[in-house]
Amino acid sequence: MPWTEVPDRAAGYAPVVSDWDTYIRDNFNAGTWQAIEVDERTSTAGNLAFGTPTPIRQIFTHLMIVGSVRSASAGFSDGIYMRFNGAITNYDQQNVNVNAGSVTGTQAFAGSSLQIGECAAASAAAGYFSSFVVIIPRYASGSYQKNSISRCVSYLGTTTTFIRVMHAAGFWRSTSNITQIDIGIGAANFAVGSRATLYGM
Repeated sequence: MPWTEVPDRAAGYAPVVSDWDTYIRDNFNAGTWQAIEVDERTSTAGNLAFGTPTPIRQIFTHLMIVGSVRSASAGFSDGIYMRFNGAITNYDQQNVNVNAGSVTGTQAFAGSSLQIGECAAASAAAGYFSSFVVIIPRYASGSYQKNSISRCVSYLGTTTTFIRVMHAAGFWRSTSNITQIDIGIGAANFAVGSRATLYGM
C-alpha cells in the first residue's frame, strides 16, 4: 500500500482510530512485504492454495510467494506448478535449469500451468525439502497480461546431478486481476510439512 501524507492538524486535535491506522500503521507498512496467507500441509493433501475461499485482497501492488515443499509421490523429484484464478489454459514460459554444471533452457506455449520449480519426492533422503520464491508484479492491474518470475533450489541427495536450480519466467495471457493462486505437483500430493506463505507489497 502507498505512503499517505500526514496532514497538518490544529492545536488540541485528538487523533481518532483512522488516524492511527492510516498515518502510523499503514505508513510503517508502506514499501514492505506483508504476510497475507499461509498454507501448510499437516496431512498428505493436494495443492497449496491462496485466495480460497476468500479472494486475495486487491490492495497491494505486487505479490510474492515463498515455499518449502516436498512431494509424497514415489521417485526422486516432481515438478512444481502454478495456476491463477483456476484457469487451465494460456500459460507461456521460459525456464533455465542448472544441473551438475550443465545449463539447459526450455520453452513452452499455451500450457495448462506454469512450472516454477522441482521438489524432492519420497525416494529422496528423508528431510530433504525444496525451496522456491515467486514474484508476481502488478497482480491487481486489469490493463495488462500477468507474468511471474520464479527461482527454485532442489536438494535431492549427495550424488552428482542431485543439486538443481531452476529460474523461470511465466506469462498468463489474461488481463484479469489475480484473486486466486494454486501451487501443485501434478497428480501427486504434497508431503506433510510442505508450506508456503503469500506476501503483498
